[in-house]
Amino acid sequence: MLRGAECSLCSSPADEQNITARPGDDVTLMCRDPEYEKISLLEWRRKDSEILFVFRDGRPLPAVTHEFYENRVFLNDRQMKDGDLSVVLKNVTMNDTGTYECKIRHENDPPLDPLQLSSTIHLSVVPPGPSAPPSVSELLIFSWRQISSSEEDSDSIRPQQLHVGGRTVFRPACLCSAEPSGSGLSV
Repeated sequence: MLRGAECSLCSSPADEQNITARPGDDVTLMCRDPEYEKISLLEWRRKDSEILFVFRDGRPLPAVTHEFYENRVFLNDRQMKDGDLSVVLKNVTMNDTGTYECKIRHENDPPLDPLQLSSTIHLSVVPPGPSAPPSVSELLIFSWRQISSSEEDSDSIRPQQLHVGGRTVFRPACLCSAEPSGSGLSV
């Protein structure tokens, strides 16, 4: 009877978590195992089979880490206290979006048995959102037209082209006037 309870615990579904991050963030991929003292192999893998991190017989094995993850994945707690098998993925990019799996093998598990799935993380790296609106000192749109009329064309007022490129100076202190002469634009 106790054996049946052990089997049902072994076949329990893995923890699943959704994480949303922005490029440049450091993300903790969570994984726990109450029998952490008995772990002989810890493997973090992207579902498309890229290996992020392997910990075997008490030490990390960086030689098997996929080059995309080199120097970016570390144990959250090097001593794995209280069964914390989480890893930190540093400086995420849009290319890190995907599904990650934490798989383990205990000392007494048959060596040919597949690793036990402990947790699944769905990571979504999204583009940065809009920043705060610009302040008045950062954004100013200025529109100015000079119009002229002449006696021979007294019934119509027409805009004139004003070529001032390279000959203008912006004076923010003059922005309080509604008159063109006090508009902050000097020609």
